[in-house]
Amino acid sequence: WALGSKSTARGEMLRGRALDEADVPPAGTIWPPANFKLWPGTRTAALVFDGLLLAVVVLVLAVPLLRRRAADCPTSSNACCLVFTGVLVGVLGGMWLHFVPCIWWTCDWGPYDGQGVRGGIWLVCGIVLAVVTCGLLGCRRAKEQQGVGNGRRATAGDIRAAGTV
Repeated sequence: WALGSKSTARGEMLRGRALDEADVPPAGTIWPPANFKLWPGTRTAALVFDGLLLAVVVLVLAVPLLRRRAADCPTSSNACCLVFTGVLVGVLGGMWLHFVPCIWWTCDWGPYDGQGVRGGIWLVCGIVLAVVTCGLLGCRRAKEQQGVGNGRRATAGDIRAAGTV
């Protein structure tokens, strides 16, 4: 519920003002209209979360020392660690994407929130990001185990030394 909203028998009361029929989208609306007048705490918190997570990602990509540290981090030989990392990226990435519509929706499960659409974004994008992350980390792990990694191609000597030829 929005901050300052009260439940009534008729419907909702927002910031001390009862909603008129013209104010409320029809029940069961999958894609409700945008509302830039109402800013409940849930909407503000969602946008703050999106801004902070975006700032961290941009910071890691923009600062050479952080980017190098993230790129040089070895992948674990433990498949459970790869799956956990993939799921974590999927959950956080899906959460970030599902809060983007809070720019135009209220994100309070009220009449101006497309919670079904946002939930679908979180589920689908979260699964896709988790699968892609697991695949990329699995490929990186396979390259590291073959002697390819950190921008260096395996030479014939490396392959012979590893006993794979």
